[in-house]
Amino acid sequence: MQRYWLFPFSLLLHAVLKIRHVLFDWGIFSSKEGVISSIVIGNLNIGGTGKTPFTNMLLTDLQKEHTLAFLSRGYGRRSKGFKKIEKMDDAETVGDEPLLIAQRHSNLSCFVGENRVASIEKIQRIDPHTQWIVLDDAFQHRALKPNISILLTRYSQLFTEDQLWPVGNLRDLKSAARKADAIVITSTPLDCSEEERESKRKSIRQYCKGEIFFAQTQYQTPLPVFEKHQPLSLPLGAFCGIAQPKPFLEYVQQHLGATLHRSFPDHHPFSAHDLTSLEAEMVNFDSKINTWITTEKDAMRLRHLKEWQSMNIFYLPIETTIHPEDQVLWNQWLTQKMRK
Repeated sequence: MQRYWLFPFSLLLHAVLKIRHVLFDWGIFSSKEGVISSIVIGNLNIGGTGKTPFTNMLLTDLQKEHTLAFLSRGYGRRSKGFKKIEKMDDAETVGDEPLLIAQRHSNLSCFVGENRVASIEKIQRIDPHTQWIVLDDAFQHRALKPNISILLTRYSQLFTEDQLWPVGNLRDLKSAARKADAIVITSTPLDCSEEERESKRKSIRQYCKGEIFFAQTQYQTPLPVFEKHQPLSLPLGAFCGIAQPKPFLEYVQQHLGATLHRSFPDHHPFSAHDLTSLEAEMVNFDSKINTWITTEKDAMRLRHLKEWQSMNIFYLPIETTIHPEDQVLWNQWLTQKMRK
């Protein structure tokens, strides 16, 4: 949705971002490579492009041949500074997305830290055998000069079709895409035609000369949030606190039969009050909800909340894969880039 009456504020943000990029381009603000080779994943939109499932896929593929570490800023955490993610940490301590990555990849060393360059130096001292560090949401962190930069954009709304915040939902200039070595178009329908794909490529090529790949996202079998739970059964309600709730809510309605839906803000810190409000909605519903379904990222923010453990809640894992028609080219491109 475009909010054109806020255009003067977009102009102001445009000026600030332009000056910032110029200062980095001219070397007035310093930018340097990390002491360990790095892969940066990011977007130009304000959330909702599938960075976390894409990062999961990349880590799974690369750790077969490389010694990896993962580093994130840890958006939404209450802690500050550099920290290694430990088994007993929760989302409040390290952030929901880094916690999800760490739990999915328990064999990898995962860290949070706002200063990426300094954090990479600390990781190198902790584990000097690390060959590559994968960073999520660091495309705008220009103090770090990555070895490989991957920009994500959603199929249903490319960054080329959006406007700078607050008119639209871009947090950086479209011209910033020129820094990307590759652009991955996420949430691509499996049945999209070659004509549709070429139209997307053409739209992006005016801003970036890097490689363009397509990726798809698929929901997996629901899993329980808490150790003590009942079987998943209808009636089913759904809730989430993510940037793009519509695809999730539509999926659980169409494929799982969810009849009650509730959406919270992105990275919402769930509380006892939210539990009370969900229970109040159940009272006004035709029949009691037997099972609640949420996203895996939301589950990270629920697991440590004891008052929620009386509810029967499942989460819906998602997996990202490169589109079948791009898989070979993607593997070749990534292998070549990592050999340089």
